[in-house]
Amino acid sequence: MYEEKLLSRLRLINRTLLFPTSLSASAKHAGEDVTRTRRDLPGHAPRKQRQLGHRRRTFLHLLPLSSHSDDEEDKTLLKWTVGQSQGEGLQVSGHTVTVTRGGLYFIYSQVLYEDTTFVMGHVIKKSLGNNKTSLMKCMKSMADSIDLAMNTCYTAGVQNLESGSMLELSIPRKKAGVILQPHSTFLGIYKI
Repeated sequence: MYEEKLLSRLRLINRTLLFPTSLSASAKHAGEDVTRTRRDLPGHAPRKQRQLGHRRRTFLHLLPLSSHSDDEEDKTLLKWTVGQSQGEGLQVSGHTVTVTRGGLYFIYSQVLYEDTTFVMGHVIKKSLGNNKTSLMKCMKSMADSIDLAMNTCYTAGVQNLESGSMLELSIPRKKAGVILQPHSTFLGIYKI
């Protein structure tokens, strides 16, 4: 008999902790919030609610600031400035982007060329320690006439980048003719 009363009382306590109930009649009359759940009790922190689609993704969208011709290596490098950014894990410095948080990243780039060289393009390279790797390439045919020699080259892809990886967009031509307008030449990266 005593055990049944104890079990009945435990069930009642359990229900009042797990389901919203009245705290007191005086609180009801005062217009206060009278519902409690187990998470409202001292020592129980509220749980974080994960809302799908509302996660803040780390990204950088870079705009061209200037170009620099490296005659020794026969390439042109673009210096970048941040157009838009969010989160942590990516840092831009001059012509490189450094990844400080490894993972899968979507990388995209576009360059508008104004050059009569028969083929123009760019390469996204990754450096990690002493290792250099070409991740993506883009090539476009160009017209012979300077009046017609304008063409964009766009490339994008998913890459696994380690922490400490440095990315660089290079054009394998010295003194490449590039239009440095934000709507036509850009580089972006975001964590998937």
